[in-house]
Amino acid sequence: MMKKLSLFLTLSIILVVQTAFGQQQFSNDEFAIEYPANWSLDTSGIMGTQLMIISEIEKDDHFRENINLIIQDLPTYDISLDDYTSISEKQIKDAFGENSIMESKRENGKHKIVYKGTQQGIEMIFEQIYIIKNNKAYVLTFTSIPATYEKFKAPAEKILESFKVK
Repeated sequence: MMKKLSLFLTLSIILVVQTAFGQQQFSNDEFAIEYPANWSLDTSGIMGTQLMIISEIEKDDHFRENINLIIQDLPTYDISLDDYTSISEKQIKDAFGENSIMESKRENGKHKIVYKGTQQGIEMIFEQIYIIKNNKAYVLTFTSIPATYEKFKAPAEKILESFKVK
């Protein structure tokens, strides 16, 4: 009985701490990620994603900032993070123009690319994180419109930094 009570209290404390700090966590056998409690999580697989984390609706909101995760199986031979990044940078430039990449840097075993482009007539800024592990590419993408990019950049980067491959 004491063990059950102790477990209940521990779980209750974790829930209270998560709620107090406004954080939720999603975890499965492959990865874990944290996100603000006022953002919503979609794991339906829409548009080939593993998940989407979508910002709360704001007054006069015409675009909801979001983060999505795509996991890509890589060929049986090893592809390096540098190779994957080079291929991705070429695809970005082909899709959005030679000057679309605003930042590209490697840090802590990940590669981060920030670029701009227009999709369906809407100008957007994309911030992507690439991680290569176990012959898979984990691609996290934060998408925003320029008018709200600075406002959502810090919470989005906190979400991106919380991502862990198991």
